[in-house]
Amino acid sequence: MWLVGIQIHEQEHLEKSIADMMSHIEEYLNKMKINADETELEIEKALFDAFIKHCSQIHERKIKDGVSKRGKKTIVFSWSDKDDYIAFVEDKKRFRAEVLLKLGDYNNGTGHKASCKRNKGYRLRGFRQSDRKTRTGMVKKEEFPVRMVECIECGERFSLLPSFLPREKHFSIDIIGNVLQGNLHFAQSLRGVFETINGNGNRKTLKSKQTILNWIRWMVTYHPATILTRAKVKGSGYFQEDKGFEKEPGLRTYTVAMVDPETLLVWHMDYVDHVDEETLCNSFEKFIERIGFKVLGVTKDKWQASTNALKSVFQGLWIGFCHRHCLKKFRLALIKYQKEEGCSGNEVRSLYKKFKKALETANSKITLEIQINLLKDPAFNHPLILGILDEVKKNAVHYTAHKNRNGIKKTTSIVDNFLKTVKRKLRQVESFRDQEWAGISFRAMANIRNFAPFMSGAKNAHKSPFMLAQGQTFNLPWIQVMNVHNAFLFG
Repeated sequence: MWLVGIQIHEQEHLEKSIADMMSHIEEYLNKMKINADETELEIEKALFDAFIKHCSQIHERKIKDGVSKRGKKTIVFSWSDKDDYIAFVEDKKRFRAEVLLKLGDYNNGTGHKASCKRNKGYRLRGFRQSDRKTRTGMVKKEEFPVRMVECIECGERFSLLPSFLPREKHFSIDIIGNVLQGNLHFAQSLRGVFETINGNGNRKTLKSKQTILNWIRWMVTYHPATILTRAKVKGSGYFQEDKGFEKEPGLRTYTVAMVDPETLLVWHMDYVDHVDEETLCNSFEKFIERIGFKVLGVTKDKWQASTNALKSVFQGLWIGFCHRHCLKKFRLALIKYQKEEGCSGNEVRSLYKKFKKALETANSKITLEIQINLLKDPAFNHPLILGILDEVKKNAVHYTAHKNRNGIKKTTSIVDNFLKTVKRKLRQVESFRDQEWAGISFRAMANIRNFAPFMSGAKNAHKSPFMLAQGQTFNLPWIQVMNVHNAFLFG
């Protein structure tokens, strides 16, 4: 019994100790409480007001760019033979003679210190710690050692990458080029190129079509004019400009293109939802910011907003109006006139030939006006046709500009043919439904058009517009030419 009594006593003592402890904690907390004064209330009110203001504002979500800047420490040199590459980079004497002494030809100024003039050359500094693993076939994956060099003047180190290896891509650049050319140049569907690259039942080569979309975005790392300027190509100063109305469900969208008629290079490609003067000014300003030569003249249709925008952006510009657009409009007017008056087909053909002769043989504004006035057939006084004749006389100086400036062309046939490929691609997909991706796809088509050779049977078969412009190709495949000229250089 005495043991039970001791246990009860100890339990009562423990309970009393806990009660005393709780009492002391409560007393301590009561002492810590401080009545809020006016300063604290003002601070609390100010914080609450700031919070309400922050919540009422519109905030844009910031997305970190997933592209690294390591590319600026990489110099791409001309080398397309992957089979001989390993033996080549391990031969110091041969590598130094064929690559190291020619690095100045590749126009790579990134990655150096600001004070470096890059005129003292480079020295070899071994290899990267890890070899470059790249898929060179549908299944095969190979490893390639990468040489390191050091700038003698500023001490910065660089990786030397052969042109058949792209920066930070798991596939060889030729595979990427074939896929993009098939999708954007030959209008093969995205699903089609996806199945092609995953051929022979091997579904592990590409896990998602998103990879191909990433390649398309990669193709437009830079504006066409920026790439051509980097490659030291200079335009003639004369262009053909046109706008294509793209028929998409529920949308009114347009493509704006400027093509050099001599070299067939697409210098500017844009995608806009209006073709008013302000929008076109913004588009042309994107172009002029990226070139280093003066735009002297443009052949175009007679869209007034475009004419005003060109005159506003390019000072002292010669503008010629396309004869083909004018003749097409005149032919449509003749068809309406024939239906209305019931005249014969021979009479319509005769009227068309007379107008075409007057338009094409005039050498100046005055001559064209005189020849138009000499068209005395009664049909030329019909309201359907008279309006076109008045417009030609009003813009006679533009319709005869090609006779006074050699660079101005009579038609916009070159840019029209390019825009046909854009329309063909849009008809295939029906609608991009996304303005950003539509612009990306169209600019990618422009970049591929500039560097990919024309097919057999073409007037300039096996030559690309870049070749016609005397651009340096190093005898490489077209996409490797882009790689060497830093078309995909990040940063």
